[in-house]
Amino acid sequence: MAMEPEVLILDEPTAGLDPQGRDMILNQINNYHKTTGCTVLLVSHSMEDVAKYASKILVMNDSKVFCYDKTAEVFKRSEEISSMGLSVPQIARVFNILKNKGISFDEEVYTVKYAKELIIQELKKKGENLMIKDITLGQYFPGNSMVHRLDPRYKIIISGIFYCNAFYR
Repeated sequence: MAMEPEVLILDEPTAGLDPQGRDMILNQINNYHKTTGCTVLLVSHSMEDVAKYASKILVMNDSKVFCYDKTAEVFKRSEEISSMGLSVPQIARVFNILKNKGISFDEEVYTVKYAKELIIQELKKKGENLMIKDITLGQYFPGNSMVHRLDPRYKIIISGIFYCNAFYR
């Protein structure tokens, strides 16, 4: 980076880091990209990170290019990608399951933040009065249940399934 390259290639730059360290490094890489305009090629197996930071994704399978496109377009093919044994964001897998059960949304979901927005929009369409900042299942489970110990990012997944099942039956 000191030599200000036009293209910066990073191979698994967050491997072995805890979530806080991973987010710090990825935010620094993102800020570097934005301030310098440098192209950043990020090689990663973490599709959550790729979905959050990448504007375009190249997916390879058996040493061949499977697809190269904008992030949303690539994750529209998440079922195909999964069938090849490659990873997709957990939230995309959850929304694929919902789609297979007849609960679909107009858009492809590949980040938790976007999933939350879509679920809240859907609930508002259904007439729910949402005066909350975050969807939570806490009110439905005792204080010592597993739901209260989950990472907040995964609570949205469980909440989405819970609420969608409640409204689409």
